[in-house]
Amino acid sequence: MKQVYKMITRILIFNFLLSTFSSTAQISYTTVANGPWSSAASWSVFGVPPNPLPFGDTIVINNTIVYDVTQRVLGTMIVSLGASISGANDLFIGAGGTNMGELINYGDVTVTNLYIIPDDCLMPYAPVDPYPVVNNFGTITATNEIEVGQTCGSGSLYNFPGGTISAVELEVEGYLCNQDSIFVTGGMEIEGGTVDCCGYIETPSVEFEQNGLPDRPGTSLCQTYCTSINTTPFLEIDGNVVPDPIIYTNPFPDHAFVDTNTIFCGTALPVQLVAFSSVLINHKLVNLEWSTASEIHNDYFTIERSLNGRDWEFVADVESVGTTINSSYYETSDIRPYYGISYYRLTQTDIDGRKEHFDIRSIENNAGMEFNLYPNPAKLSIYLRGPKQDVNELRVYSLIGNDVTSELSFEFIDVNTIRIDLRNVTDGVYLLRTPTETLRFIKE
Repeated sequence: MKQVYKMITRILIFNFLLSTFSSTAQISYTTVANGPWSSAASWSVFGVPPNPLPFGDTIVINNTIVYDVTQRVLGTMIVSLGASISGANDLFIGAGGTNMGELINYGDVTVTNLYIIPDDCLMPYAPVDPYPVVNNFGTITATNEIEVGQTCGSGSLYNFPGGTISAVELEVEGYLCNQDSIFVTGGMEIEGGTVDCCGYIETPSVEFEQNGLPDRPGTSLCQTYCTSINTTPFLEIDGNVVPDPIIYTNPFPDHAFVDTNTIFCGTALPVQLVAFSSVLINHKLVNLEWSTASEIHNDYFTIERSLNGRDWEFVADVESVGTTINSSYYETSDIRPYYGISYYRLTQTDIDGRKEHFDIRSIENNAGMEFNLYPNPAKLSIYLRGPKQDVNELRVYSLIGNDVTSELSFEFIDVNTIRIDLRNVTDGVYLLRTPTETLRFIKE
């Protein structure tokens, strides 16, 4: 009997240790060959990823994969540059709780429906919560629908410069930051969500509705909406047809907010831009030049710069010639440019305060490149920008000297930028050491 008790005790201890290890170990499921998702031959030693993929685990797609499953991702899924998944099935990012689920796409993703949603909505609505989240640098195609967020507002889709998204239907209940191009063939609904970041959306219709607790109006802050023939999309607020420019006066404020930075095709543009260029001179300044064919009631131009194409910093205002049908030329400089790759944006402001954002330009300045951490303070992640680094040479310490590097994850965004995931460390002040510098940052 004592031997039985000893055996039972050992089994219980083993099961406890196994469950503890299983709940804390982080596993990376990586493709090693072209083939079906469901085939073990397509994957490395850990085999086909579990469904759902647990929080903390990672899927890495390095090959051409036939997407023959319906996968739920609570951890992180990365599609590498040149890789792809394609199939007539749905892909769920999140669908298991808030603060879970991430897709980072540098390649091509084609699915039937893409859902960026939590199953469990935390009330009240918390707009600072971006997860689940999709960061797109490549191409995403949904042969039916893309849904961003749910009633609580949780869920975000970031389409970065160079990214392209296509869908039949697009529903935004969370946050959509579009910096490039989205093509919708069936129609778009902004149901309590927010569309921002000054990109281009081609769609036959845009419908604004309220959603959430408390009710949130469908919101467009900075975006250009056009049909495929460059006319104004069919516009509705709560089922009521509202043509441009009446939509700006917002006859249904509980259901929609349309900022003056929102542009609808089919109306005469105040400025006809001919050219906009950015040129790095001797690695010391960036010369910015632009020209216009005509201007109507134009007040001034603004130049801004950014390290990531999303967060913008003022550089200069340049006064406009006003209203003219003649060509005009403008020039200004950034005398202290960023190191590495940076972006420049030109914005025009009317005399009535309405704005129009033009295409973004980029430059690369690698002479004497220094390290930079942003944003600082940070919440979920922080970016290290500087000379190309080996992540194995980076160390992170708390102020009392504890090495917390193993609690972080590092991911290359580009050759000069590393994203550091901070979710597993507590709030406080930390020191990041490179082989040549020590940088201080705050996690809050």
